[in-house]
Amino acid sequence: MSATTSSPAVDREQPQAVLARGDQQQQRGRGGAEQCTGQALRGGDRALVQARLHRDQGRDHEPSAAASQNTDAGPVTLNLSLNTLRSVDEVPFAAAIAAGTKLIMVSWAVYPALGAQPAGLSPNVVQGELRGRLDFTGVTSTDALEAGALQPFGSTQHRALRAALAGMDLLLCAAQDVTQGEQASAELAADYTDGTLDGPTFLAAVNRVITLRQSLA
Repeated sequence: MSATTSSPAVDREQPQAVLARGDQQQQRGRGGAEQCTGQALRGGDRALVQARLHRDQGRDHEPSAAASQNTDAGPVTLNLSLNTLRSVDEVPFAAAIAAGTKLIMVSWAVYPALGAQPAGLSPNVVQGELRGRLDFTGVTSTDALEAGALQPFGSTQHRALRAALAGMDLLLCAAQDVTQGEQASAELAADYTDGTLDGPTFLAAVNRVITLRQSLA
């Protein structure tokens, strides 16, 4: 579903660390976050660099974190202040956007400072922080729709609609079941046709994805 399957990702470890997963290099501190992100982007094709808009809930970046801090397994809530999110966790993503990244994957973690919904279902995160505050104009991608963190949000169809309403451009159907993708795409088509999804907004998302695909040709 994504052209960035094997791409590097940028993220912030705690305390005060940033990891660029493409080559497993780490740099610490705020300045290190920006420097490491810029180097990762300059070192390869910018279209193939994927920024991941979240603290990675323990599975990659925080070995001491509990296994329950994995959105694949179940819901995760990260009680960080808005100031911490903006002054610490969002730093590498601002750098990635400034350096020209074209796709950002958004987590399913819940950040109460930004609302009660998982980030990838939250207009506050996708449209407010990412597109509004950080001025990202590229493609947004969900994490896997079948993730355990979305168990409270019903069917594939309902999850797909909620993600689209939040402002997500690409929906990641990773259950290795073609039916999942068919259900998600059929839901979006029906919601576009009946007006549940705003027409111009939907077409803008389609055009962003087409532009990204063309840039990879």
